[in-house]
Amino acid sequence: MKQGLSFWYAAAFMFGAIQLVALPILVPSHIYQVSGSMFHSGSALAFVGLSGFIAPLIGGVIDRYKLHAAAQSSALVLHATAMVIFAFVNQTWAMYVATFLIGLGSITLMVVNPSFIVAAGLDKDHEALCLTRMNQSIFVGAIVMGALLALVSEQAVKFSFLLIAVMSVIALLIVRIDNVKAAAKLVIAHAEGNGDADKGHWNLTFITFLLAVFIAMFASSNQVAQGPNLFEQLFAIDKSAMSVLLMVSSIISLVTLDLSGRLLNKMGAGAVWVIGLTGYAIIGGVLSYLVIGDGSYFYLPLLMHLLFMQFLSMVDMVKPAIVAKVTTLPPASTQGYLLFAIAGGYAAGTSLGGVVGQQFGMERMFMFVAACALLALMLAIAVLTQINRSEK
Repeated sequence: MKQGLSFWYAAAFMFGAIQLVALPILVPSHIYQVSGSMFHSGSALAFVGLSGFIAPLIGGVIDRYKLHAAAQSSALVLHATAMVIFAFVNQTWAMYVATFLIGLGSITLMVVNPSFIVAAGLDKDHEALCLTRMNQSIFVGAIVMGALLALVSEQAVKFSFLLIAVMSVIALLIVRIDNVKAAAKLVIAHAEGNGDADKGHWNLTFITFLLAVFIAMFASSNQVAQGPNLFEQLFAIDKSAMSVLLMVSSIISLVTLDLSGRLLNKMGAGAVWVIGLTGYAIIGGVLSYLVIGDGSYFYLPLLMHLLFMQFLSMVDMVKPAIVAKVTTLPPASTQGYLLFAIAGGYAAGTSLGGVVGQQFGMERMFMFVAACALLALMLAIAVLTQINRSEK
């Protein structure tokens, strides 16, 4: 891991490329074209998050049978398979299968990738460096994918899906260079016998935190996953512009994360969380207002989405720090339940968002984002109030 770099970071690269760019840019509109229904578009996207419901089980099985390297490689195969399905099978049922495979691959990478670092017995400085490089790889993947999709925007969508499938296969070949060696270095800690009687106990603050994360995902999942489709339909902003925007957003996020880290050290993770959720609500409200305007605000909706992505980076960064203060479960179980809330919120949020778009019109989607963000913000304040009381 010289300079904190490893070949298996190609898996993180592809996670960013697919989850942050390819999924929102290509998938919702393709499903809509195939099915002709906003309901199917939202419901199929919900399948991306279904694997999160078994995230604790996935992590437990991987740890128990030491399948970390195999799981990471399999996740890339799942991503490639999903892209091939999108490219060649223009049936509504296939859209559900493909989105489920994307979700299963992504959840597996979210479980495995950090484990290669935090469970490798590294010293504190080296571990921090590796975590930084891995997260930077995610955004580099998003930057490269955004540039590629902008370049091939004139090609048929089938070409884009096949390009991503080929990239996934290349990433698979790269990670196999050292992911078996990385997996061999893992130190799998078991919760049994640690003598901590409090471990495994649930509490209201932890449950409220998970609920806040779950509801916040209603807002972020619809803004991010349905955003490009909504911007095209409501503001006449084509996907090439959105591809460039997401590429720029990923570059700016590298700076945002650094600034958020400084803010975290100065004001605490809770303050960053509240700022991020407040940003969600404000941007949802502004976009709701712009939808009923005269359509002359071409750059303003793009700016709003760019800001939303920065607030999203802030929220995602601090959730692990906050959950450590409210959970009484062992670390591995905590990660699984946090992923459960995130993926479950994504699935329920995109599905409900599809219903909102179908029943009340696409222009109501941003109002839905704002309302969910406000509810999550109230729950977050309740969680932080309880944390402050318990620390006194």
